[in-house]
Amino acid sequence: MASAFDEFVKRKTHKADPIDWSERQEKWLGKLGELHASIKVYLNEFTKSGAIQMSTRKVKLHEEHLGSYEADTMMIAIGDSTVELRPKGTLLIGGIGRADLIGRNAEVMLVLTPKEAQSPQMRIRISNDDEHGKEGKLNWDDWVWKIAMRQPTLRYIDLDQQSFQDALMMTAD
Repeated sequence: MASAFDEFVKRKTHKADPIDWSERQEKWLGKLGELHASIKVYLNEFTKSGAIQMSTRKVKLHEEHLGSYEADTMMIAIGDSTVELRPKGTLLIGGIGRADLIGRNAEVMLVLTPKEAQSPQMRIRISNDDEHGKEGKLNWDDWVWKIAMRQPTLRYIDLDQQSFQDALMMTAD
């Protein structure tokens, strides 16, 4: 007959991870691709005229549970300024994705956050092993890219053509 300790060890060593990490990575990279596509639309008029040049290159990221993987970083050249949209990762506090817009004068964070969020939200859930993972899968359609501004406290601004162009001017100028 198995002892309580035998059952404990069995439960701890045979427990399946409730998070599908390969799916998480795939969804995160998909959302990053959607961000790149939106930026291309926001800047289309300027890339068509040749005033702005855009390119992508692969960068290596490393995150716990995901390991090392590649993601696209976007380079945006405007005259003598180049701004990089660099992915930071998906395992974050308060969001499920982050990319930084980095120029010579400033950095602006873009975060993947719930549609309704106006500032960072923290939810704490305490559960026992039997309850872990019962909330279901993350609905990625409920998460959108927003600009995180620190004036004076961290708040989110909806990402659209005007807000992105404002952020680009802030970082490139």
